[in-house]
Amino acid sequence: MKGKLYIFILAVFLLNSCKKDETLTSFALNNKKIEDSNENLNIKNESFLEAIYIQADKNDDLIQRKETAKKVHAIGVDLYKYIADLKVVIKEKNSTEFVNELFFNNGEITTEGKEFMSYIKNYRDSMISTLRNINPRIVGMVNNNFNLSQYEDRRGQKTNWLDIKFKDFSPIISITTLSNMQYDIRRIETQYLAELLGVKLNAKVIETKLAEKVKSDDDIQISENTKPDVSDTAIVTDDTKIDSLKNISDNSDVSKVEEVSSNKEEIKPETIIVKEKPKKIVPKVKKVVKKTHTVKPGENLYRISLKYKMTAAKIKKLNKMRNNNIVVGQVLKLE
Repeated sequence: MKGKLYIFILAVFLLNSCKKDETLTSFALNNKKIEDSNENLNIKNESFLEAIYIQADKNDDLIQRKETAKKVHAIGVDLYKYIADLKVVIKEKNSTEFVNELFFNNGEITTEGKEFMSYIKNYRDSMISTLRNINPRIVGMVNNNFNLSQYEDRRGQKTNWLDIKFKDFSPIISITTLSNMQYDIRRIETQYLAELLGVKLNAKVIETKLAEKVKSDDDIQISENTKPDVSDTAIVTDDTKIDSLKNISDNSDVSKVEEVSSNKEEIKPETIIVKEKPKKIVPKVKKVVKKTHTVKPGENLYRISLKYKMTAAKIKKLNKMRNNNIVVGQVLKLE
């Protein structure tokens, strides 16, 4: 009887392990798709910006719109790059424990976690401040996708945003969540720029013929009388399925498709040719592991920890620091 019980327990364990492996593999594939979509959106956004610059050069009345588009792009790039650095660190460590230690400490949010949320808040506030009186629809998208409010379940218990998104998740799930945030940044920018070109610039809309990972320096031809295709497929984690995700169940639904409604404005024909910027060739340099770091203006402990793929706590321990305060010129030990 005991032998049969042991076999049953082992079978259940193996079954759950297989399901977990399949689910994590699925997340890895989904993350790759999101990152590819992000690359394509980046190319598209650069083309849209180039077209807006060309229009502004021809018409002084459009200079302000050019500056606003430029600002929206810069706001998005700041958070996008920050998230990219975070993904590198999590991929390197590849540990659920590391993600938990990075963001949480005895039930409280760490300095790193607070800084991460601060970056998101700065993005949201900057976008709202820039577009509040210009494009309420885009402001609504920003609010919906970067809402850091606490989550309240049916029993009235509240959980903070960081717990919902990252606590106790496998590294690949956390990375997929971060990739989705990057996708939302790119998508919001794409839709705003497309509206500038399609509606506010005398209904002159463009479509860029994108090739996946373009390798040549050929011009990007923008066709006549065509609406921009700003819809892309993204994979997201549904907050209402947090518990099932943590248990790696079969009910994980992580896909969504964002669609953009067509513009019924009359479109006047015009052909614009935007030259793609030549890719920079960066020579490979052999990495040299630094043993110390000298603090530069504008740096903080968290940014330094990301740069060297370490936790801020470890840097503090190596340098016998009691808090996170650092000063320009200070030399920090890294090992």
